[in-house]
Amino acid sequence: MMIKNSARDPKHRTFKSRMDFKRSAQVTVFIIIGLLILLIVSFLLYTGRLRIGAISQRGFERVIIDPDFQQLFDYVTDCIRQSGEDALRRVGEHGGYVTPKFRLNADRPTEAQAIEFSPGSEMVLPYYWFLEDSNECEGQCRFRSLQPPLGGKAQQSIESQIVRHVESNLKSCTGDFEPLQPQGIRVIQLGAPKAEVTITDDAVLIFVEYPLRAQREGKEATITRYPIEINARIKKMYELATALAELEANHSYIEKHAKQLIDIYSGPDENALPPTSRLQFDFSSGPMWSLPQVKERITGLLTSYVPLMQVYDSRSYRPVAPPGEMRDPDLFAKLYNRNMLIIPSQERSYADIEARFVYLDWWKPYISIDGCRGQICKPESLLNTLITTVPFGIQRYYFTYDVSYPVAIILRDPDAMDGKGLVYAFALEANLRNNEPMPAAFRPLSVGASADTLLCEPHLATSEPITVLVSDAASASPLAGAQVIYTCGFDESAESCPVGKTASNGSLTSRLPRCIGGTLSVLHAAFASDSQIFDSDSIAHPLRRFSLHPLQRFDFLLKRYQIIKDGAGWTLQPQAVSLDVEEEGIVLLQRQSLPGEEEFSAQASFHGDADYDERYAFHTGIPLIPGTYDVTVTTLLRPQYPLIIPSREECVADQCVSIPPEPIEFNQSVPLPIGGARFTTTIRSEDLANAKTIEFYAIDAALDLVDEDDRTLDDLAQIGDDERNSRVYGEIIKPRFVR
Repeated sequence: MMIKNSARDPKHRTFKSRMDFKRSAQVTVFIIIGLLILLIVSFLLYTGRLRIGAISQRGFERVIIDPDFQQLFDYVTDCIRQSGEDALRRVGEHGGYVTPKFRLNADRPTEAQAIEFSPGSEMVLPYYWFLEDSNECEGQCRFRSLQPPLGGKAQQSIESQIVRHVESNLKSCTGDFEPLQPQGIRVIQLGAPKAEVTITDDAVLIFVEYPLRAQREGKEATITRYPIEINARIKKMYELATALAELEANHSYIEKHAKQLIDIYSGPDENALPPTSRLQFDFSSGPMWSLPQVKERITGLLTSYVPLMQVYDSRSYRPVAPPGEMRDPDLFAKLYNRNMLIIPSQERSYADIEARFVYLDWWKPYISIDGCRGQICKPESLLNTLITTVPFGIQRYYFTYDVSYPVAIILRDPDAMDGKGLVYAFALEANLRNNEPMPAAFRPLSVGASADTLLCEPHLATSEPITVLVSDAASASPLAGAQVIYTCGFDESAESCPVGKTASNGSLTSRLPRCIGGTLSVLHAAFASDSQIFDSDSIAHPLRRFSLHPLQRFDFLLKRYQIIKDGAGWTLQPQAVSLDVEEEGIVLLQRQSLPGEEEFSAQASFHGDADYDERYAFHTGIPLIPGTYDVTVTTLLRPQYPLIIPSREECVADQCVSIPPEPIEFNQSVPLPIGGARFTTTIRSEDLANAKTIEFYAIDAALDLVDEDDRTLDDLAQIGDDERNSRVYGEIIKPRFVR
């Protein structure tokens, strides 16, 4: 049998060659196709022809850009990012508002809707919880939140505000596309920009439709969609702000902190605060406090201790370690790491957000203390005998504090906007009444319900034009720069809208939002404000005149008439004298307000000089306006050497007792209230026009001029009876106006 050699068979070789050729051709084709695909993808990625919008909850669409017009796309998106970041900064610095429009009151920040972080600062913080009624409100008092909603189509939602800001600023940012002209790019706007904003957990997504037709070197393209993403955890900051505001509204943690400070720093000591409740058995008259000094101490405590409040598990949270020499480290830890700790949520962590509490001493608190007489706070003292034989003395301390003050809460995300950082700041108002948090009906904060109002929107100012004429009451000349504000309503839905400022002729003409039951107010920094009831829905009185009293400044001088003890009793000396080196005085004027007028007060404190130099009895630059005032004058003696009421033995039948059982001592730490004055007086415009100095007078009992052996406990009855002395000597204690 013969076997063929296939390798030498021509037919076999031809078949094999064909098969090898086909395989090689297929491989070559696949390689070429692969190379083409790789080149196309590389080209597109290199030139930017294929561009994908941010993938997020919004679901940005894929945007395809011709490489010849990539510069235009980048130019517009950079403007959108710039406007979006600017809107976020404004929102953060104004508590959720791009352009804040709130009623401010630098002198009384707790009688306003927002606070300025510093005098004249553009950083305005609205209250997320505050007492809308006056500080003296009683009964059903209204609380309110000005926190705007985060999302939604409402006018004041943060998303809607960012939309308006981006749309209104995009054209000014892009201008006429001048930077692109040297590149040969000509741009035609086919429509106005329309933005959409979505705030997610970690970012702010902005999608703008802005149809632009671009031409370059004979080519043309239309670009419509521009998506950007700004990394900022503003949603988380907003949620933390909401939690802190609701916690304050429902549990009053800031008021409890203030109450704790008063409890800790009060006691029967002149260097402490007057105690809220205490009973002490002693024959002395007890310590005495000056009300202005008490207010100053409370302000100092708030400045020092409000910043120690912390949000647990926040980025800025740091447990406070007790000092090494601390006697009771457990008490220290309880005070600083428990009582000053705020836990906004048990489920949510805010470890990436800083949270700080701030109180600045230029935010004047409202402080009223029941238990003080005028400007002096002292305990009720009782000296008596039991069954006529056993004398005893009692000092009863019972002071109730009404305190209102703002607290700024500063939240910060340092990683936001690619490391630029983002701040979100707002304010809360603490209201302590009768030593306890001011009660308010429990209710979750209706976020945005009160802030989401259209009243102040320009397109709703549809009343007939009204003209406000403002003049200087002293010179009758027009007053420029007066701020006009219109408030609609008197209940919790009341809203105040800035109208504008008067021109050089003292006039302002404007339309107002229509309202029945409104108030037109005029304010000026150098004048006392004025208000009028005004229904803007009526055109019966299109002209309103206001005459504001200027805050004229005067020097106050305090002198005293002395009552001297002699053989005939206590006798008034005919000449007024200056304060002695050991004496100090306080003068308080409280204006009796008329309807539509704000309260007005003035006060001054005085200290004597060793040489009886009247310059040291001056207090300069005190603002005053005409009106009827309740005047309280208080004088104190702080003797360098003890002033003693000696103990005397008195006998009834066969029983003798010492009254007082122990001598009563007054010194620099325990001052003696030697007198004062209480009266009502009317200060006229002509009085102020013809004076540079106003002299005030007190009636003092000169107990220090009585020999110690001649002083008795009955002499104290003469001390402090300023109401009777003011009636008896009313003519000589009237204020005198001196040029």
